[in-house]
Amino acid sequence: MVPDYRSPGIIVLAGLGVWLASEQSAAQHGMQYPVAEQKQEGVAMQIKPNKTILQGKVSRVERSADGWGADVDIAVENSTAAEGYLDFVQAKPGSTVTVFAAEPGAVEVGKDYTLTTKVLGGPKGERVVIESVDVPKR
Repeated sequence: MVPDYRSPGIIVLAGLGVWLASEQSAAQHGMQYPVAEQKQEGVAMQIKPNKTILQGKVSRVERSADGWGADVDIAVENSTAAEGYLDFVQAKPGSTVTVFAAEPGAVEVGKDYTLTTKVLGGPKGERVVIESVDVPKR
C-alpha cells in the first residue's frame, strides 16, 4: 500500500510539525512559570539514611540565631558510623564539629559525651543534628 501524501490528515500533521519547529521556546519569549518556582520552594530533599557516633568534649553551647535550639561544638576524639548506616559527618579525631541540639540543656560545656548524630537536609542546605546524647562511662 502506497501512502497518500495529499490526505488532509497528513497535510495537517506536516503543517503542525513545521509550526512547532519554527516556534521559539517559552524561555526566549521571556515567559516564567511561577507555579514551578512555588513547587521548588516546598520540595524536601531525600538524603540517604545516615547516622554518626561522635565522642568528645563539648566546647561551646550557643543559642541558635532563630532562637530555637542551640549550636553545639564538640571536639572530636572518635567518630564512627552507627551500625548499618552511612557516616556523612566523617569527622577526624582532633577536629571540631558544630551540631544542632533541639534540647540545649542536654549538654554542658566541658563535659564528655557520646552524641548520635545525623545529617538532615532541605532545599536551603543541610545540618548535623543530635539524635541522642549519652554520657560515656569511664
